Amino acid sequence: MPRFSALPVFLVFLTVLGSGCGSSPTPAEQFKLDQEGVVTSHGRIDDASVEEMPNGQIKFRTTDGQSWQVSRTVRSDGSRDYGTPVAAAPESSGQSLVEQSRIAKKEGQQAGQIQPVVP
Repeated sequence: MPRFSALPVFLVFLTVLGSGCGSSPTPAEQFKLDQEGVVTSHGRIDDASVEEMPNGQIKFRTTDGQSWQVSRTVRSDGSRDYGTPVAAAPESSGQSLVEQSRIAKKEGQQAGQIQPVVP
């Protein structure tokens, strides 16, 4: 009678477990996926700069060197909406997001989602 070994089954289990199968991307990872290939009026989003802030917003840098923050809303169907990018204040300025938003509106930046720029 052939002898059954649990080793191959265990190795397959470890491979599936190690591959991250079933794990959801972080908000920052999801932002990278959602915005892949998008070119803003300030250039492409630098994937290496994307991070989730403690307030739940996403912070990123564009290829022109500017830093931005954007709100993120998850709908009941699982799709995501990103708010209008607001210039991120330098770390030392202490400017609130409300103040940044007010300044952005004063400077005439339009409200809306990140839109691709057609070359």
